Amino acid sequence: MRTLPKPCSQVLAGKTKTGKNKTQGVHHETKPDETEAYTGIATAYAGKQDYDNVIKYNKRAARFAKDAKIYYNIGEAYKAKGDKDRESRYKKKAEILSSEIEEDEGNEGNEGNEGNEE
Repeated sequence: MRTLPKPCSQVLAGKTKTGKNKTQGVHHETKPDETEAYTGIATAYAGKQDYDNVIKYNKRAARFAKDAKIYYNIGEAYKAKGDKDRESRYKKKAEILSSEIEEDEGNEGNEGNEGNEE
């Protein structure tokens, strides 16, 4: 039996299943096939304006990939449903993920340059 990774909301909060804070970084396994399948289903439901299923399938996709676009789309679905609190919460998560990705990409170019200052 395959164990699914914990939802990204727990990863973002830095908490384990029991609610205890983690002290070390979190490795989050990305599974593109599952992510694409669930986001594809969510997109189909968005075309039908079935926002409950948009949310449901994007949340499933979020289990497999730490992707700001997924959280943004969940926020947009909540916006369409008129739930401003959840819209704000998910868009904030998207913003955090987006800034983390930008930081990681910025640091990649600096690897190996430590100590090379003149």
